[in-house]
Amino acid sequence: MKTWSPTGTGYTYVDIWAVSQDKFLVESSRCTVAVRPAITSFAVKDSSGELVTDVTLTLGTSTASQALYATVVPSNAVSGVQWWIVLTDGTRVASTSVASVTPQGEITGLSSGTVNVRAYTPEGTPLGSLIPVTVYARPTSFTFSNAPTQAVIGQQVGLPGALLQPEGLTNVPNYSYWSQHEWFSPSNTQDNPNAVTFYTTNGQSHFVINEVGNHQIGVRSLHGDLQNPQVQGTFWVTAGLPPPTSISISPGYTSIPRYATRMLPQLFSVTVSPTGPPAADATVIWSSSNPAVVSVVNSSTGEIYAAGVGTATITARSAVNNNIYGQCTVAVTNKDVRMQFLYHSSYKNTFPSNHESKVDTMIGNASESFERMLFLQWGLPRCYLAFFP
Repeated sequence: MKTWSPTGTGYTYVDIWAVSQDKFLVESSRCTVAVRPAITSFAVKDSSGELVTDVTLTLGTSTASQALYATVVPSNAVSGVQWWIVLTDGTRVASTSVASVTPQGEITGLSSGTVNVRAYTPEGTPLGSLIPVTVYARPTSFTFSNAPTQAVIGQQVGLPGALLQPEGLTNVPNYSYWSQHEWFSPSNTQDNPNAVTFYTTNGQSHFVINEVGNHQIGVRSLHGDLQNPQVQGTFWVTAGLPPPTSISISPGYTSIPRYATRMLPQLFSVTVSPTGPPAADATVIWSSSNPAVVSVVNSSTGEIYAAGVGTATITARSAVNNNIYGQCTVAVTNKDVRMQFLYHSSYKNTFPSNHESKVDTMIGNASESFERMLFLQWGLPRCYLAFFP
């Protein structure tokens, strides 16, 4: 056996010959065994040359994969380096459900979880220590804590907390980067840019809806990434007029003749508070306490019919809150009748006075027949009484 070291190689070669016991050469060929120098240091670095002791990957972003570079000193101590995922039982594999690794050290995240990788020589000798790799799911959306569903136009409503999804992402690298967001509303269009406005006062964020209807409120990240340009989430809010707090009616009393048809909004002035802005929903529903006297023909428009003599309490009740209402009184009386005598002038002095008192009595007991003009013939001389309702 002969050992020798070529200049500059850093290797020690061993030549071996096969000889007999009496030192005669048996085999003329020789084999050469290279004995490599011992490793003095081993390190793992990233593409920027920084030392790596653990790896964090976030799916759907530019950090979903990372390359590892092994540094061996002296460099000729090994013929190469191969990377493997090491399972808990020590088995070496190239891929799991969480991540995969190439022999050259390119790690790619596949799903949330943790694996360990390690460098080996081609002969299977482990190099360095296990390097833990943690894979996080990418943020996919925002959800909200205690998001409002109802609002009153013109009134401030506090914005809810916006939470990145899936849950448990607070340890994701650059979580604060992802969680930076702005509020917006698809209801704000070019033709209507202020349907929903957003404010921040004393560090508190809120919104104001300026139109009745359903509005979508949204939040979106200020930043994005290669495969996930912008994360966002939305919720819906129904905005209505302020609820009424009181209803007043003036005047409190009026009278109408029997058999007449009237419109209550023309007889009374109805005030629904608050009067705004914004004003409360002023829609009222009309009703009568005594339909035999005053019958409500149309509860929405307030059309009534004077069915009989007497009084009735009229109620205007809020269409959005039955507990809010106002009341007034309507009295129904007999009709006033105007009388006119029609007779020939030559018989003027012959009209008896007792007939006048009889006519007065009839007027005091006016009935439905007075809905039309009546003519009464008093005999000769011819004299007519005309009644006008």
